[in-house]
Amino acid sequence: MIPERRRFAVRTAYPITISFVYLIQAALFYMMFYQQYRLEKESPYPAIQNWTSIWFVLGVAILLTIAAGFSIWQAFRPEYELELSEDRIKLRRVELGSQEIKKVYISGLDTDQIAIGIKPKGKLAVPNDFSFKINDTEQVGQQVREFLNWAKHHNIPVINRKSTSWM
Repeated sequence: MIPERRRFAVRTAYPITISFVYLIQAALFYMMFYQQYRLEKESPYPAIQNWTSIWFVLGVAILLTIAAGFSIWQAFRPEYELELSEDRIKLRRVELGSQEIKKVYISGLDTDQIAIGIKPKGKLAVPNDFSFKINDTEQVGQQVREFLNWAKHHNIPVINRKSTSWM
């Protein structure tokens, strides 16, 4: 049976990897912006449609840079708590009832780097706040088993899949 309340120290899963991907995409968009800008400046017939696409590409590059900065900030955030109670789970400031959880994804069961994602009902992907790694390296196996037993107790499907497919 599940104890009254159980708490685990957890961290966001893969923030550095995600920020690296955002930075590569931003760099590509900055290069596209520069190439379009240079071609438009050299053209004897400037067109408003070209300038619209140039500024759109620049806007996407800036948004990707902001997303990369946010991901880097996530990497250095302090750890937070995953709290399991009888029929609820609490991550950061968000509480989910067991009936609100559609699936639980787990990645890396055969390694020390176990990542867990909780997909709420009505969401297309696992939200960033619901993907995490358990921080206590000494008891990670026991804590993961306890979390999986909680999910099994509440009939929540647990899917073992690489984290890149659910992030």
